[in-house]
Amino acid sequence: MLPTIRSRCVSIALPSPSLTEKTAWLQSKGVTHPQRWLEIASFRADAAASMALDPLWLPLLKAMGGLSLGAHCNPIELGQVFAKSELKRSVQALVLWTTDLLSVYQGAAPVFFKPQAAALESLSNKLDPLAACDYLEMLAQTSRIAEHPLSARSQCEALLFGYRNLFSH
Repeated sequence: MLPTIRSRCVSIALPSPSLTEKTAWLQSKGVTHPQRWLEIASFRADAAASMALDPLWLPLLKAMGGLSLGAHCNPIELGQVFAKSELKRSVQALVLWTTDLLSVYQGAAPVFFKPQAAALESLSNKLDPLAACDYLEMLAQTSRIAEHPLSARSQCEALLFGYRNLFSH
C-alpha cells in the first residue's frame, strides 16, 4: 500500500477467534471432525469449512494413507484417486504432506497430518531432505499449471513417482 494511502487509514486490530469459537462455527456449518479440518487448513476456519464441505477433499485425504508406504507406494493406484480430486487439490495435499515430512525429519511435530505422526516418523528416517526440497519446488511449479486441461491422472502419477524418489537413498 502506498505511504500516502496508509497515512490516511485507521488500523483496527481484530483478534483471531479462539479454537473453541472456530470449532463451534465449523460445527454450525455441518462440518464433522472440525479440529482435524482446522489442522489441515492451518487453523483458518474459512479454509477448513471450504475443504470439509468440498466432496473432493475427503477421498483425497483418505488416499493419503498410501503415501505412508514411501518408496513402496503405488503411484498408478494412488494417481487414479488423486486425479478424481483434481490436480489443484492433489498438489495442495502433497505440499502439506511433504511439509510435515520435512518437519518431522528436522525433529518437529507434524502440523497438518498429526494422526499420521508415526508413519511420518518412520518415513523421515529414509528421507533424502534435498530431494524433498526439490520435490516441493516441483509441486510449486505444477500448481502454476493446475488449471490447464492436461491429463490430471498422468500429472498425479508423475507427482507420485516423484514422491517415491524421496526415499531412494
